[in-house]
Amino acid sequence: MMSTANKLLEDSLNSLASKLGELAASHSSELQPISATLAEIDARSTDITSFKRNLKALAGAVIVVRKSSAPPLLKELPIPPYDLWLPFVAQDANVPVDENLKDAMRIFGEKVNTLVRVFLAPIIPPSSKANNGSSTISGTGVSPTPSNRDLIFISYSHQDQDWLNLLKKHLVPFIRERQKNFDLRESRMLGDGGFWDDTNIKAGEKWRESVKTALERAKAAVLLVTPDFLASDFIANYELPELLRARKDTGVKILWIFVKPCAWDKTPLVEYQSLNPRQKPLATLEGASRDDALLQICREIFTSIEVSGDEMAVDACGA
Repeated sequence: MMSTANKLLEDSLNSLASKLGELAASHSSELQPISATLAEIDARSTDITSFKRNLKALAGAVIVVRKSSAPPLLKELPIPPYDLWLPFVAQDANVPVDENLKDAMRIFGEKVNTLVRVFLAPIIPPSSKANNGSSTISGTGVSPTPSNRDLIFISYSHQDQDWLNLLKKHLVPFIRERQKNFDLRESRMLGDGGFWDDTNIKAGEKWRESVKTALERAKAAVLLVTPDFLASDFIANYELPELLRARKDTGVKILWIFVKPCAWDKTPLVEYQSLNPRQKPLATLEGASRDDALLQICREIFTSIEVSGDEMAVDACGA
Protein backbone atom coordinates (compact mmCIF):
# COMPACT_ATOMS: atom_id res chain seq x y z
CA MET A 1 0.00 0.00 0.00
CA MET A 2 2.66 2.53 1.04
CA SER A 3 4.91 1.89 -1.96
CA THR A 4 1.95 2.40 -4.29
CA ALA A 5 1.01 5.57 -2.42
CA ASN A 6 4.57 6.86 -2.70
CA LYS A 7 4.55 6.33 -6.45
CA LEU A 8 1.23 8.16 -6.76
CA LEU A 9 2.61 10.98 -4.62
CA GLU A 10 5.75 11.31 -6.73
CA ASP A 11 3.85 11.19 -10.03
CA SER A 12 1.25 13.76 -8.92
CA LEU A 13 3.87 16.20 -7.63
CA ASN A 14 5.95 15.81 -10.80
CA SER A 15 2.87 16.55 -12.87
CA LEU A 16 1.93 19.50 -10.64
CA ALA A 17 5.44 20.97 -10.94
CA SER A 18 5.36 20.61 -14.70
CA LYS A 19 2.00 22.33 -15.07
CA LEU A 20 2.79 25.11 -12.59
CA GLY A 21 6.08 25.79 -14.34
CA GLU A 22 4.15 26.36 -17.56
CA LEU A 23 1.45 28.53 -15.95
CA ALA A 24 3.45 30.62 -13.45
CA ALA A 25 4.04 33.63 -15.67
CA SER A 26 0.55 33.89 -17.16
CA HIS A 27 -1.61 32.91 -14.17
CA SER A 28 0.34 33.97 -11.06
CA SER A 29 -2.66 35.78 -9.49
CA GLU A 30 -5.04 32.84 -9.92
CA LEU A 31 -2.40 30.49 -8.49
CA GLN A 32 -1.85 32.64 -5.39
CA PRO A 33 -3.30 30.07 -2.94
CA ILE A 34 -0.64 27.58 -4.08
CA SER A 35 2.21 30.09 -4.02
CA ALA A 36 1.23 31.29 -0.52
CA THR A 37 1.11 27.70 0.74
CA LEU A 38 4.48 26.79 -0.78
CA ALA A 39 6.01 29.84 0.88
CA GLU A 40 4.93 28.47 4.28
CA ILE A 41 6.19 24.91 3.86
CA ASP A 42 9.55 23.96 5.34
CA ALA A 43 10.66 21.19 3.00
CA ARG A 44 13.30 20.10 5.50
CA SER A 45 10.75 18.92 8.10
CA THR A 46 11.15 15.23 8.87
CA ASP A 47 8.38 14.57 11.40
CA ILE A 48 5.06 12.92 10.63
CA THR A 49 2.92 15.79 11.89
CA SER A 50 4.60 18.30 9.59
CA PHE A 51 4.39 15.89 6.66
CA LYS A 52 0.66 15.45 7.18
CA ARG A 53 0.01 19.17 7.69
CA ASN A 54 2.09 20.29 4.73
CA LEU A 55 0.72 17.70 2.31
CA LYS A 56 -2.84 18.53 3.35
CA ALA A 57 -2.13 22.25 2.94
CA LEU A 58 -0.75 21.80 -0.57
CA ALA A 59 -3.64 19.57 -1.62
CA GLY A 60 -6.09 22.10 -0.17
CA ALA A 61 -4.47 24.95 -2.07
CA VAL A 62 -4.78 23.06 -5.36
CA ILE A 63 -8.44 22.33 -4.59
CA VAL A 64 -9.11 26.02 -3.92
CA VAL A 65 -7.61 26.96 -7.29
CA ARG A 66 -9.57 24.25 -9.08
CA LYS A 67 -12.85 25.38 -7.45
CA SER A 68 -12.30 29.08 -8.17
CA SER A 69 -13.45 30.97 -11.24
CA ALA A 70 -10.08 30.24 -12.82
CA PRO A 71 -9.55 29.32 -16.50
CA PRO A 72 -10.38 25.68 -17.38
CA LEU A 73 -6.68 24.85 -17.69
CA LEU A 74 -6.20 25.46 -13.97
CA LYS A 75 -9.11 23.21 -13.07
CA GLU A 76 -7.04 20.28 -14.39
CA LEU A 77 -4.20 20.71 -11.89
CA PRO A 78 -3.42 17.36 -10.21
CA ILE A 79 -4.30 17.13 -6.52
CA PRO A 80 -1.60 15.53 -4.33
CA PRO A 81 -3.08 12.28 -2.88
CA TYR A 82 -3.29 13.39 0.75
CA ASP A 83 -6.00 10.92 1.77
CA LEU A 84 -3.78 7.87 1.10
CA TRP A 85 -1.76 8.61 4.23
CA LEU A 86 -4.68 9.01 6.63
CA PRO A 87 -4.39 5.45 8.04
CA PHE A 88 -0.67 5.99 8.67
CA VAL A 89 -0.68 9.52 10.09
CA ALA A 90 -3.87 9.65 12.12
CA GLN A 91 -4.17 12.62 14.47
CA ASP A 92 -3.57 10.74 17.72
CA ALA A 93 -1.88 7.57 16.52
CA ASN A 94 1.63 6.66 17.64
CA VAL A 95 2.83 5.92 14.11
CA PRO A 96 6.18 4.18 13.67
CA VAL A 97 8.28 5.88 11.04
CA ASP A 98 9.07 2.90 8.81
CA GLU A 99 11.07 3.05 5.60
CA ASN A 100 8.01 3.54 3.38
CA LEU A 101 6.84 6.52 5.39
CA LYS A 102 10.36 7.96 5.45
CA ASP A 103 10.43 7.57 1.69
CA ALA A 104 7.13 9.41 1.37
CA MET A 105 8.46 12.31 3.43
CA ARG A 106 11.69 12.37 1.39
CA ILE A 107 9.74 12.44 -1.88
CA PHE A 108 7.53 15.24 -0.61
CA GLY A 109 10.51 17.34 0.54
CA GLU A 110 12.32 16.92 -2.78
CA LYS A 111 9.25 17.73 -4.86
CA VAL A 112 8.39 20.79 -2.78
CA ASN A 113 11.90 22.08 -3.50
CA THR A 114 11.22 21.46 -7.19
CA LEU A 115 7.89 23.29 -7.00
CA VAL A 116 9.55 26.25 -5.32
CA ARG A 117 12.33 26.35 -7.91
CA VAL A 118 10.19 26.07 -11.06
CA PHE A 119 7.08 27.92 -9.88
CA LEU A 120 7.47 30.05 -6.78
CA ALA A 121 10.99 31.47 -7.02
CA PRO A 122 10.50 33.10 -10.48
CA ILE A 123 7.41 35.08 -9.39
CA ILE A 124 8.24 36.27 -5.85
CA PRO A 125 9.07 39.96 -5.48
CA PRO A 126 12.68 40.92 -4.59
CA SER A 127 11.48 42.30 -1.23
CA SER A 128 10.53 38.76 -0.20
CA LYS A 129 14.11 37.54 -0.49
CA ALA A 130 16.64 37.64 2.28
CA ASN A 131 19.58 39.98 1.87
CA ASN A 132 21.98 37.10 1.39
CA GLY A 133 19.64 35.28 -1.00
CA SER A 134 18.98 32.48 1.48
CA SER A 135 15.71 31.43 3.02
CA THR A 136 14.09 29.07 5.46
CA ILE A 137 12.95 27.01 2.47
CA SER A 138 16.06 25.16 1.43
CA GLY A 139 17.94 28.21 0.18
CA THR A 140 15.31 29.33 -2.31
CA GLY A 141 15.15 32.92 -1.10
CA VAL A 142 11.44 32.61 -0.26
CA SER A 143 10.36 34.00 3.10
CA PRO A 144 7.41 32.14 4.66
CA THR A 145 4.48 33.82 6.36
CA PRO A 146 5.51 34.52 9.99
CA SER A 147 4.17 31.90 12.39
CA ASN A 148 2.55 34.59 14.54
CA ARG A 149 0.08 35.43 11.77
CA ASP A 150 -2.84 33.38 13.02
CA LEU A 151 -5.94 35.58 12.68
CA ILE A 152 -8.64 36.35 10.17
CA PHE A 153 -9.06 40.13 10.26
CA ILE A 154 -12.54 41.36 9.34
CA SER A 155 -12.42 44.95 8.18
CA TYR A 156 -15.71 46.86 8.13
CA SER A 157 -17.23 50.29 8.66
CA HIS A 158 -19.10 50.90 11.88
CA GLN A 159 -21.97 52.06 9.69
CA ASP A 160 -22.24 48.44 8.56
CA GLN A 161 -22.45 46.89 12.03
CA ASP A 162 -25.62 44.99 11.11
CA TRP A 163 -23.79 43.29 8.23
CA LEU A 164 -20.93 42.32 10.52
CA ASN A 165 -23.39 40.79 12.99
CA LEU A 166 -25.11 38.86 10.21
CA LEU A 167 -21.81 37.50 8.90
CA LYS A 168 -20.74 36.47 12.41
CA LYS A 169 -24.03 34.64 12.94
CA HIS A 170 -23.37 32.55 9.82
CA LEU A 171 -19.75 31.93 10.85
CA VAL A 172 -20.66 30.45 14.26
CA PRO A 173 -21.23 26.83 13.09
CA PHE A 174 -17.90 26.88 11.25
CA ILE A 175 -16.10 28.23 14.33
CA ARG A 176 -17.65 25.50 16.48
CA GLU A 177 -16.54 22.85 13.99
CA ARG A 178 -12.95 24.12 14.18
CA GLN A 179 -13.12 24.09 17.97
CA LYS A 180 -13.46 20.31 17.80
CA ASN A 181 -9.86 20.21 16.52
CA PHE A 182 -8.37 23.42 17.89
CA ASP A 183 -9.08 25.12 21.22
CA LEU A 184 -9.65 28.61 19.84
CA ARG A 185 -10.82 29.83 23.23
CA GLU A 186 -7.25 29.88 24.46
CA SER A 187 -6.32 32.78 22.16
CA ARG A 188 -6.03 36.06 24.00
CA MET A 189 -7.49 37.84 20.97
CA LEU A 190 -10.82 36.04 21.09
CA GLY A 191 -14.08 37.29 22.57
CA ASP A 192 -17.34 35.54 23.36
CA GLY A 193 -18.65 33.25 20.64
CA GLY A 194 -15.26 32.27 19.16
CA PHE A 195 -14.20 35.47 17.35
CA TRP A 196 -13.29 39.05 18.16
CA ASP A 197 -14.45 42.48 17.14
CA ASP A 198 -13.74 45.92 18.54
CA THR A 199 -16.74 45.80 20.90
CA ASN A 200 -14.63 43.37 22.93
CA ILE A 201 -12.06 46.07 23.66
CA LYS A 202 -12.44 46.74 27.36
CA ALA A 203 -12.60 50.14 29.02
CA GLY A 204 -9.10 51.54 29.40
CA GLU A 205 -7.61 49.54 26.52
CA LYS A 206 -6.20 51.48 23.60
CA TRP A 207 -8.39 50.92 20.55
CA ARG A 208 -5.82 51.81 17.88
CA GLU A 209 -3.15 49.61 19.47
CA SER A 210 -5.61 46.70 19.56
CA VAL A 211 -6.29 47.17 15.85
CA LYS A 212 -2.56 47.40 15.13
CA THR A 213 -1.90 44.15 17.00
CA ALA A 214 -4.68 42.38 15.11
CA LEU A 215 -3.35 43.64 11.76
CA GLU A 216 0.11 42.33 12.61
CA ARG A 217 -1.37 38.91 13.39
CA ALA A 218 -3.63 38.74 10.34
CA LYS A 219 -3.12 35.73 8.10
CA ALA A 220 -6.22 36.51 6.09
CA ALA A 221 -8.51 39.50 5.79
CA VAL A 222 -12.25 39.56 5.10
CA LEU A 223 -13.48 42.96 3.94
CA LEU A 224 -17.14 44.02 4.08
CA VAL A 225 -17.18 46.38 1.11
CA THR A 226 -19.85 49.09 1.02
CA PRO A 227 -19.96 52.84 0.26
CA ASP A 228 -19.25 53.49 3.96
CA PHE A 229 -16.30 51.09 3.90
CA LEU A 230 -14.76 52.91 0.92
CA ALA A 231 -15.50 56.32 2.46
CA SER A 232 -13.75 55.50 5.75
CA ASP A 233 -10.50 57.46 6.06
CA PHE A 234 -9.17 55.02 8.66
CA ILE A 235 -9.73 52.04 6.39
CA ALA A 236 -8.45 53.80 3.26
CA ASN A 237 -5.37 55.30 4.90
CA TYR A 238 -4.44 52.67 7.47
CA GLU A 239 -6.19 49.28 7.49
CA LEU A 240 -6.31 48.55 3.76
CA PRO A 241 -2.73 49.71 2.99
CA GLU A 242 -1.43 47.58 5.87
CA LEU A 243 -3.30 44.53 4.64
CA LEU A 244 -2.16 45.02 1.04
CA ARG A 245 1.43 45.46 2.19
CA ALA A 246 1.15 42.22 4.19
CA ARG A 247 -0.37 40.54 1.14
CA LYS A 248 2.69 41.50 -0.91
CA ASP A 249 5.29 40.73 1.75
CA THR A 250 3.91 37.62 3.46
CA GLY A 251 1.04 36.29 1.36
CA VAL A 252 -1.84 37.39 3.59
CA LYS A 253 -5.07 36.44 1.83
CA ILE A 254 -7.44 39.25 0.80
CA LEU A 255 -11.05 38.03 0.79
CA TRP A 256 -13.68 40.67 0.15
CA ILE A 257 -17.44 40.54 0.27
CA PHE A 258 -19.47 42.76 -2.07
CA VAL A 259 -22.16 43.94 0.36
CA LYS A 260 -23.58 47.07 -1.30
CA PRO A 261 -23.13 48.66 -4.73
CA CYS A 262 -20.11 50.96 -4.59
CA ALA A 263 -17.05 52.05 -6.58
CA TRP A 264 -14.87 49.07 -5.65
CA ASP A 265 -13.40 49.17 -9.16
CA LYS A 266 -11.76 52.51 -8.34
CA THR A 267 -9.77 50.95 -5.50
CA PRO A 268 -6.96 48.37 -5.16
CA LEU A 269 -9.68 45.75 -4.66
CA VAL A 270 -10.07 45.62 -8.43
CA GLU A 271 -7.05 43.26 -8.40
CA TYR A 272 -8.76 40.72 -6.13
CA GLN A 273 -11.65 38.34 -6.71
CA SER A 274 -14.68 38.94 -4.48
CA LEU A 275 -16.16 36.07 -2.45
CA ASN A 276 -19.60 36.62 -3.95
CA PRO A 277 -20.68 37.55 -7.49
CA ARG A 278 -20.18 41.24 -8.25
CA GLN A 279 -23.46 41.18 -10.18
CA LYS A 280 -25.32 40.35 -6.94
CA PRO A 281 -24.25 42.42 -3.91
CA LEU A 282 -25.65 41.01 -0.68
CA ALA A 283 -27.85 44.05 -0.13
CA THR A 284 -29.74 43.27 -3.33
CA LEU A 285 -30.75 39.83 -2.00
CA GLU A 286 -33.48 38.98 0.46
CA GLY A 287 -34.55 36.13 2.71
CA ALA A 288 -33.35 32.66 1.79
CA SER A 289 -31.31 33.95 -1.16
CA ARG A 290 -29.30 36.21 1.13
CA ASP A 291 -28.81 33.44 3.69
CA ASP A 292 -27.64 31.06 0.97
CA ALA A 293 -25.15 33.65 -0.33
CA LEU A 294 -23.76 34.18 3.18
CA LEU A 295 -23.48 30.43 3.68
CA GLN A 296 -21.43 30.07 0.50
CA ILE A 297 -19.26 33.02 1.55
CA CYS A 298 -18.55 31.37 4.91
CA ARG A 299 -17.64 28.13 3.18
CA GLU A 300 -15.18 29.99 0.96
CA ILE A 301 -13.65 31.77 3.97
CA PHE A 302 -13.08 28.53 5.84
CA THR A 303 -11.81 26.76 2.74
CA SER A 304 -9.12 29.44 2.62
CA ILE A 305 -8.34 28.84 6.28
CA GLU A 306 -7.95 25.11 5.73
CA VAL A 307 -5.36 25.72 3.02
CA SER A 308 -2.85 26.75 5.69
CA GLY A 309 -3.55 23.83 8.01
CA ASP A 310 -2.70 26.04 10.99
CA GLU A 311 -4.79 27.07 13.97
CA MET A 312 -6.54 30.32 13.25
CA ALA A 313 -8.84 32.68 15.10
CA VAL A 314 -11.41 35.04 13.66
CA ASP A 315 -10.81 38.70 14.36
CA ALA A 316 -13.06 41.59 13.45
CA CYS A 317 -12.16 45.27 13.60
CA GLY A 318 -14.16 48.26 12.46
CA ALA A 319 -13.50 51.82 11.50
